[in-house]
Amino acid sequence: AEQARAREIELGVAAQKGLLGGAAADAADTDGEQPRLSRVAERALAAFYDAQRARHQQERDRFIKSGRAGPGAKWNRQELYLNAGRAADARAASRRHLARHPGWWLGRGRLSEEALREIIAAQHFFQVDLEDLALPASERRSEDVYGVGGEACADICEQFLLDAPRSTFVMQGEVVDFSEEAGPDAACWDPEEAERRKRAFADALVVRLRQLLASADGVVPSPLLLRAVSTALSQSGMAGVERACESSMLAVSGGEQRSRYELRALGGEHLGGGGPDDPRGAGGDAGVRAFELGLLVRKDGFQQCFVFGSFEGEPVQLRCCEGSYVEKACTVHLRLGPSGGALDVDVVALRNEVRILGPDGRELAAFGGRGSWRLLASAAGRVSRAVCACGVCCRQCCRRPSAGEGPLLVRARA
Repeated sequence: AEQARAREIELGVAAQKGLLGGAAADAADTDGEQPRLSRVAERALAAFYDAQRARHQQERDRFIKSGRAGPGAKWNRQELYLNAGRAADARAASRRHLARHPGWWLGRGRLSEEALREIIAAQHFFQVDLEDLALPASERRSEDVYGVGGEACADICEQFLLDAPRSTFVMQGEVVDFSEEAGPDAACWDPEEAERRKRAFADALVVRLRQLLASADGVVPSPLLLRAVSTALSQSGMAGVERACESSMLAVSGGEQRSRYELRALGGEHLGGGGPDDPRGAGGDAGVRAFELGLLVRKDGFQQCFVFGSFEGEPVQLRCCEGSYVEKACTVHLRLGPSGGALDVDVVALRNEVRILGPDGRELAAFGGRGSWRLLASAAGRVSRAVCACGVCCRQCCRRPSAGEGPLLVRARA
């Protein structure tokens, strides 16, 4: 059974590659070249992949020096950017995705280079997770596990089961929340009873997920679809959104975090054609099914955060009041071909909001707009260097003079 399931997943991903290949052909120029993008889009594309290569090259160098070099998920992730062929394939896929949505990089409503870069990153990370489902264990870039919990949870991501009782889910408009269902009685449960209730809630959520993903005629969802959706609607999928928005450059301390995942089946207007952003034309694909996935995480109630000037730099601590929040949201479309095997992922929206209020309740100017936390990150680096310089001066000014040495005088400018 496991071999048959693995084969079905492999065939589904192979069909998916064919679907994407057709989309690329339609989006490309008539002479067969890659689709042309605007200069801003090209810069965003280059910036993302150049940064990934530089970052993973540093990781590879550290791996080799530490003697830990060898096969593994982290090593395989590095290969995605350090191997020229794989990096070129990934960049081409990102280019095709942008070609689907010309409104993002053309016209008066076009996005900024930074916003494009975040969307490129989100799409890329979701695509990598999808491709991972068909790879042998030795070649995977993630460490997600499936099928934990018996046959009822076959092809369900373990992280989905772990997140079920601590997140809010909206399944075709129906809100499913363990804390609301448990109510005040949960405080009286002993640990064993609490775990039993959580497990029962997760099992019921899996049943609801399977029902929603089943086609109208009751066909059982494919293993590829179950794995893709349950991975995306968990911390595994949310991690890609966080990385795409470079949230690692801003870390909060304390407060609360709430995660919300939504899943709904889409109507005919979303089934692979008819929209101006879809390169496959107005006719669509008969028999194609589509689903919309929504991921949202909000962190608030914290009174301090840390800003990193770079991935390697020391963080700068900032005090803030409880009105501060960080919120990230992503909308993804998954399309299935008529056979149920071809699966296409498409990030259609991404939102990244950061609002940091100082101790006096005033909003810090560096966080006033989308992505402007970069300004503070840059400023944080300058502040760190200034503090270090001040420390050196203070040591020079405050040290006691040696024997035979006069006092050190410091003149201040008016």
